[in-house]
Amino acid sequence: MTTYEYEIRVPALAETTTGWAEPAKQGTVETWATWAGTAHDLGRSLLRNWYETCPEPYVGEKAYIEVNGDDGRHAKIDDPSPAGTHTGALEAALEHKQAADLASDRATDTLAEAMHAAVREAGLSKNFVARKVDGTLSRPTVLDLLRD
Repeated sequence: MTTYEYEIRVPALAETTTGWAEPAKQGTVETWATWAGTAHDLGRSLLRNWYETCPEPYVGEKAYIEVNGDDGRHAKIDDPSPAGTHTGALEAALEHKQAADLASDRATDTLAEAMHAAVREAGLSKNFVARKVDGTLSRPTVLDLLRD
């Protein structure tokens, strides 16, 4: 399951209604693991619903939505029309990369914590740790991460 947070903004009315700091609408949506859509698909669906149900004074005003998933996927949509085949494939690939980047960042953080523990708690040398993770992180990166 992925949890998405979203914000809908209406630039033309940002200063006159809620102010730019506040979105016209915001919320959270949870999708099931079997849902095959993308953050872009979700954004288009939510924006379509916004245009159909938005309150005055937003009726007829151009809006956009930002969707951010807890798995790293994110999208900014200003057109609720369905995506074509190639655009949909591009969006899916983009979101796969976004999720992979977040997973990589989290894995690097976990590795950094383990390296710190190896040095501080097990007494291993920074050079030993750098040799141990060679091929995954460069020696300068390891030494940078181990800086106190």
